Amino acid sequence: MSRPGKKTIAIKLVSVVCSIIFLWAAGVSMLCVLFNLAVGFADSGTDFNQAFLTLTKNNDDSSIRSYATLTLRQQNGSYRPQTAEQQAMLRNMINSFQSQFDPERTNLRFAVTDLDGKLLLSNDPDYELHQKRLASDVATENLLIVDQNYQTIQHFETGFEAFSTLLHTDMKQFLTDADDYKFWYFADDLVDSAYHNGLSAILLNGEYTDFLTFPSLRDAQEYPYEQYYGEDVSWIPVSNPDEETVQTAHAPAYSDPPESGSSSLFQRTEQTDSPGSGAGMLIVKVTAYAEHERLENISLDQYFLQKQNGTQLRAEDPELEKALQSGLDVTITASHRESEPVYVHTYLPEDLPVDDTIRANYELFRVLFDRSEWFVVSMFLFIILTIIASISMCTAAGHRDRSEELNPSRVHSMAYEFFWLLPPLALVMSFLAMALLTREEASYRMIALFGLGLSLCISLCCILWLYTTAVRIKCGTFWSSFFFVRVAGGLFSLLRNRLVTSAFAALVLGFLFVINAMLPEIYQTPLVLPVIGIDLLAILFMMYCIYAYFELHGHVSRMETGDFTPAEHTLPLSGDFKRFDSSLNEITDKVGDIVARQTKAEHLRTELITNVSHDLKTPLTSIVNYVDLLSRQQIPTPEAAEYLDVLRRQAARLKKLTIDLVDASKASTGNLTVELVPTALQVLIEQLSGEYEDRFAERELSLICNLPAEPLMILADGRQIWRVFDNLLGNACKYALSGTRVYLDLSADAETVTVSLKNISATELNISPDELMERFVRGDSSRHTEGSGLGLSIARDLTALQHGRLMLHTDGDLFKATLTFPRYELPDAPADEEPPLPFT
Repeated sequence: MSRPGKKTIAIKLVSVVCSIIFLWAAGVSMLCVLFNLAVGFADSGTDFNQAFLTLTKNNDDSSIRSYATLTLRQQNGSYRPQTAEQQAMLRNMINSFQSQFDPERTNLRFAVTDLDGKLLLSNDPDYELHQKRLASDVATENLLIVDQNYQTIQHFETGFEAFSTLLHTDMKQFLTDADDYKFWYFADDLVDSAYHNGLSAILLNGEYTDFLTFPSLRDAQEYPYEQYYGEDVSWIPVSNPDEETVQTAHAPAYSDPPESGSSSLFQRTEQTDSPGSGAGMLIVKVTAYAEHERLENISLDQYFLQKQNGTQLRAEDPELEKALQSGLDVTITASHRESEPVYVHTYLPEDLPVDDTIRANYELFRVLFDRSEWFVVSMFLFIILTIIASISMCTAAGHRDRSEELNPSRVHSMAYEFFWLLPPLALVMSFLAMALLTREEASYRMIALFGLGLSLCISLCCILWLYTTAVRIKCGTFWSSFFFVRVAGGLFSLLRNRLVTSAFAALVLGFLFVINAMLPEIYQTPLVLPVIGIDLLAILFMMYCIYAYFELHGHVSRMETGDFTPAEHTLPLSGDFKRFDSSLNEITDKVGDIVARQTKAEHLRTELITNVSHDLKTPLTSIVNYVDLLSRQQIPTPEAAEYLDVLRRQAARLKKLTIDLVDASKASTGNLTVELVPTALQVLIEQLSGEYEDRFAERELSLICNLPAEPLMILADGRQIWRVFDNLLGNACKYALSGTRVYLDLSADAETVTVSLKNISATELNISPDELMERFVRGDSSRHTEGSGLGLSIARDLTALQHGRLMLHTDGDLFKATLTFPRYELPDAPADEEPPLPFT
């Protein structure tokens, strides 16, 4: 490792260690300040002692009150356990309190006295000696000495008046002490249930009436009406209006009235001709009732109100009806409590004779109290040092040397939430540990030592969080390092898969279908607005997707037509649509640059060929002319004549190459002027076959022309079309296999005319048709034959200028060239007019 790198690592390590130490020291100082806050930052030793007593006795106040309450209730006899278990529990509680406040185990002293100063309870054997006290406190308490619940039952007569009285009566009047009242309820469970839940009742109407005679009222009362008239029956004496009474009988075993032929009934009714006749006899009017209607869940108030209004009804439950007719019993619940005011004295002896946690805590707090100002100053000082060290640490974070290159370790690639959880988790664990130690009544010295270790752990977690945060911000991975961001990114990447996207879209559509199908059921609920909102969001999302699709489709369509300008959208695209659009723009820019460069290169190449060709013409013309002049002179030796012949032949070849270069340049750039006239291809091909007859014979080739009888016309420039066929037949002469045939076929359809030339290559055709069409490419890779490699390229460009198309095909050693031209139909001409020549 380089020396600057080692120095950077050392600086980073020192800054991290200093940050941890300073933060830990600041935490310790803050802990000491908190301990001083617990005793209120007292101004003097007396105030400190008093504050320490208040802090110490806070945990024991409830125990002292409970101990005094149990003792007073036991002394007054207000609490007498009924069972042996309760007695044992009481003894255990008192023994526990006595053990807790044993003067041999704790320095805390207390005494409970009444308002007159009489000692009721104390754990100080020297209370009456008035020994010197470190600090003392007195509080007034009301101790509960009597706490009991009791019940009383109040009886009310049957009837609506009694029930109304019950509902509108203050139940407190039935108790000895009105303040004891809690609540009331019906003693009978059936009645209480009917009062709270309602009851089902049977509404009755009179079915028929009879009159019976009895010797006396007693006989009338003892008569079994329900046995003969059914369960619902009433009777009333009518012979003596002054003693008129109404009675209702209920028979549990009979529900049907007696038959009309009952002898006992008609015997009694035949003894009287009319009501009121017969001396010494009592006439009774008997009415039998039948069920008319069933009333569901009527209130008890309605039941008694209808009874009062003379409506004949009864409860459906016979037991409930019996309870309602036999009187109402109400149970009143009360709670009686008595308290006694006392003084609770708490204090600490001056010398703290017992070696317990109170004395240890006092010594610790005394040290902190004596140095409280220094702890406050050191806390702020270490906070400032922590900030300075943290800034230095954050500056060096992520660097391994002095260069600006960042080299984060693998730790900083972990989920960021983990480092966010470390400080609060350490803080929560510290509070839980402190609470546990406090509940176990550990000394404050142990709590302080434990707090030192916890503050160190918290400091480590905080510095680690700060360090990794600085590295992530520098590297630009702050947001991407969150776990939920990674999960969201993974889900979005899954959505790019067609199958996953389709499944997700199907789930969303299914969810929308379900909630819209449930819309009529939830129309009256608050859920209807969220459902409509989800529908609107779905519609807007689909409209946006359709808009983005057509925008991207239009962009691609413009690219297909050669328009590579960047697309401008009415609404901005987002998400994958935006990324796809950016990719298309990048492709457009790159393709435009490539096309521009290629066009420029082609233009430069064509211009170079044209300029070079023109520059070669002048010296080449001089060479040709001087060679011609030399050939007319007397040549001294045969060798010189042979050399001159070679010069003449090569000069002619060079002249042809120069002309081909110029023609190729003009044809490819479209600078060649063509004059399209109707041309008969049959005549042209026949003339060409005559021209090439001798040359084909020298190569032992046979030219076979298949020409139709009807004339086939195209629009072409005679000179240029001749050049095209001349190049094709010239290539066949050069590269065709000797002793083979060359086929030249002419055919046509309604719209096009096709010319095909086929021959067998003398050499292996290991070049593709596209390569053969390029310039300076020859079918003879060994270049034993003459040629520039421009013939096919010139033929292709000349054919294109005449609205035709030249295509090459190879199949093994078979070479095939196909020319296609639009067919031209001659207008109707007079019979004596001759057809036009193929070319001029």
